Parts: sequence; C-alpha cells; structure tokens
Amino acid sequence: MYGPWYPLEEACEILGMRRSELSYLITKGEIQPVAFTVERPLLLTSRDSEGRWIGRASCRYRGHLQMHPNVIQPLIDGEPIKVKSGMAVLEPDAIGNWSSSYPFKRQDPIPPLSGWKPAVKDAELIRTLIALPFPKEGVSTNSALTRATKHLEKALEAQKAGERYEMGGLFPVEDNQLFFDQNNEFSPKDVRIPASEIESYLNRSNVTETKAPPRDTSQKENQLHTLLFRIIQHNPDIKAKQAWALLEEDHEADTPKFDLDGIIQAISPTELEWLSRYGNTSYQKFSSFAPTLSKVRRKYRENKEAN
Repeated sequence: MYGPWYPLEEACEILGMRRSELSYLITKGEIQPVAFTVERPLLLTSRDSEGRWIGRASCRYRGHLQMHPNVIQPLIDGEPIKVKSGMAVLEPDAIGNWSSSYPFKRQDPIPPLSGWKPAVKDAELIRTLIALPFPKEGVSTNSALTRATKHLEKALEAQKAGERYEMGGLFPVEDNQLFFDQNNEFSPKDVRIPASEIESYLNRSNVTETKAPPRDTSQKENQLHTLLFRIIQHNPDIKAKQAWALLEEDHEADTPKFDLDGIIQAISPTELEWLSRYGNTSYQKFSSFAPTLSKVRRKYRENKEAN
C-alpha cells in the first residue's frame, strides 16, 4: 500500500461515487481502508514457531496503520473503536524513538508477551512486525500483596476511628486485561483510503472516465500542499488572506474541517508552523503564502482538467 492517503470524502470524489457506495465496496473487500494515527507509542512484536508473542522493539509512530477489515469496519460505520489486535506499520520511515531494549520494569514478560528478542531497525523487517498499542505495565503479585496489606492497615485504622474506608482498588486487574487498554483509540475521522487501493480498483473495474491522481514518486508528499488543496477544493477562488484566516479558524476548531492530519502546530498573523508525519518541523511565512497557494491552485486546475 502507498499514498497519498485520502479521507473518505476525497476518495468518493476521486472515484465519482457516493459515500454509501464506497462503504459497500469496503464491506465487500473491494477497497481496503487504513487508519491514520497522530504520534503514539507502539510495541512491535512477532510470533514464534508456536504462535507466542515475542517483543522486538518499542517506538513512536505518526502515520498510517493497516488493520484487519473486521476491526476497522466500525470506523466506516461511524463508530469509534479501541484496537485490541495487531496492526501493520505502512510507513517505516515515519517511526521515531526506536528502542530494542526491554521497556518494562518487570523482568518477566507481561502477558501476552512470552519473551523479548531485540530487533535492529530495518524498513523491510518493520513491514513484517506486528504493531500493538504500547501497554501499561501491569501489577505484579508482590506489589499487589503489598498494596493489599496497606489497604487493610488503613481500613483497620479507619474502623477504630469509626470512619468509612473505601476498599476499591484492593484487587488489581489481571495484567493481560491491562495490556491493550492504552493508546488504542481511533475515531471515524482517522479513516483513509490509500491511492494504491483507488488505482487498483479503477484498474480492475476498467474505469476510464475517472482517474486517480498520479503518484508522485519524485518526492514525498507535501502535507501542507495537501491541506491547501482541500481548501481550494472547498473554494477554488479563495484569496491568500481568506485562506490564512480559514487555517487559523480551522486550527482553533475542536474538529478541524481541513487539517484532518493535525499538521498545524501553531499559527499567527505572520507565520505558520507545521509538522510532517516524518516528524520534521517546517515554517510558512505569510509573506510567501500567496505564491504557495497559487502553486497548489495550478495543480488543482490541472487535475480537474485531466479528469
């Protein structure tokens, strides 16, 4: 799979179909969606010959993840999900803070991990590993007993003083129940359709009247240009000052309409700071914003004429 990666609305526009039609194709398995994640910690794992989970590395990742169709389907239906199964990292170059050291305080592996085998960072290897939400470290038996003892002491003291003591938390949740409970939430707005899936579907369907935008292999996608492209789609004749004001308004919104990938970090009347999925910070001055907007507008018109 490869990008650019399109929100459902943009994918519908490219394919020339309604949202319900695209959802039907996804349900049938004709098109496979992925999920975008803002930067979050992941645990990279593999399976041994007996099918047991083996930890390989920990990292932080901001990019796209492939999930099992049954896992991602609720997002297509408009429902948030908590992922409790493995995912595939689709952009190894977007991984940061790689560490192959055992990341937990406990020496014995946290279930369901059965061992740890350090991995050297390698793009081909990463594509074969299974990404899991980085887990909260569970409570060991010794620490549970220690905590229970403290609870009992406090309860006895409260009883002598004629006070009530809440015993909640005396018995900790089992480690394997804690394992998938962190960093695992995704919302419907995180769904993306890869350009590769669009191209594959169009080729299989022999569709000629609608073309997917060609993949630019000469350089990585400029996410700021993608954001401006969405704004121009909304208003093809928008002026630089209006577009800048729209970016400011979008940045302040609880649910951005245009900055779907959350790249804008800060914006003032004179400068915009944005972060690529590769973790690189860039700056756009308002003084040079008009030429940038014009460049993206030309690309928009060229694509419209081509289609």
